[in-house]
Amino acid sequence: MTIQNRNGERGTALLMAISLLGLFLYMGLSYFRYMELEKSGTDIMVNEARARGIAEAGLQAALGELEAAAGANALAGAAGEKTYAFPRYRVAWTGEARVSEVDPDRVARASVRVSDEAAKLNLNRIEASALARILQVDEAAAQRIAENRSAGKADADRGWFLSVDDLQSRGLLTEEEFLALDLEKLTVFPGGPSTGGPARPCFTIVSDSTVGKTLDGKEFETAHARASAVVLFGDDGGYEILHWKLEKHGGGDAG
Repeated sequence: MTIQNRNGERGTALLMAISLLGLFLYMGLSYFRYMELEKSGTDIMVNEARARGIAEAGLQAALGELEAAAGANALAGAAGEKTYAFPRYRVAWTGEARVSEVDPDRVARASVRVSDEAAKLNLNRIEASALARILQVDEAAAQRIAENRSAGKADADRGWFLSVDDLQSRGLLTEEEFLALDLEKLTVFPGGPSTGGPARPCFTIVSDSTVGKTLDGKEFETAHARASAVVLFGDDGGYEILHWKLEKHGGGDAG
């Protein structure tokens, strides 16, 4: 074998070695990037789970205050808005001991709105003869609404209304007629008055949570969730939960 042939083989081996090193480097960088994405995805899932927990915690806190107000016969002024702040913790070392302390750079809060449904007009209880006057629609539209709910059992197209939006989704009102309604004065839940008679206290609780971090006063890497409930109170101060839902912020059942 000549010197020229040996040099050629060495050159080929060197090129192969460099190629393999490049391949291993690319595989290592790809794996590193993959692990970064996995960690980021895990952080998002953890924050979403925390957001759901904080939303439910805010709802439970508001429900506890309503229950206390019911015991004190003070439900009449219980509606309103409130924000609950929840501490987030981090692990720190004090000497040789590991302790948990509040992390000031992490956010966890629930903005809760409590609405008094008993102060609203209940579409499921308003007398048929009064529907036209209360909803400001013609007699034909009022008759359609009364006949549609007369089945007494809610389904997709007929029966008791499950939401004020059913007036439009069931084709009972035109979009123009629906938009003209004062939705803040209407409800479909028990407790709202009809054209007369006492109403049981009924409240809607909506808890919107925010979980994330802060840097220079700005929030980032946030996750959001919403928990909502409709609660009907009895004369003895006890209550019944008519509706409970946990969802991602902006819709979508969260399980």
